[in-house]
Amino acid sequence: RGRVSERTVYALARGETSRVDLGTLGAVMTTLEELTGEPVSPADLLSAVTVPGPDREARAWLDGDASRLGEFEPYDWSGADPYTLGEPVRVGPDGELLIGSE
Repeated sequence: RGRVSERTVYALARGETSRVDLGTLGAVMTTLEELTGEPVSPADLLSAVTVPGPDREARAWLDGDASRLGEFEPYDWSGADPYTLGEPVRVGPDGELLIGSE
């Protein structure tokens, strides 16, 4: 295995570098083993990070252009079933309109 400078190890620990290839990871492990005198495994250095983000539908809404909405007439809900007003609406797998949270 190779070796990296102590400065590189400290930069990685401070989060100044976010991506590390496997060769660098091995070199960091070697350097840490030399510095500490203790064995180091990849599990000692890595942690899983999940970055939440908008799903595809939310991303489409966020990326959409709503600047001209005022140019359209309000939607006519006159034929709506009063018992379903306020219920969530979604499109089913066959294109059917599904009303309710199930």
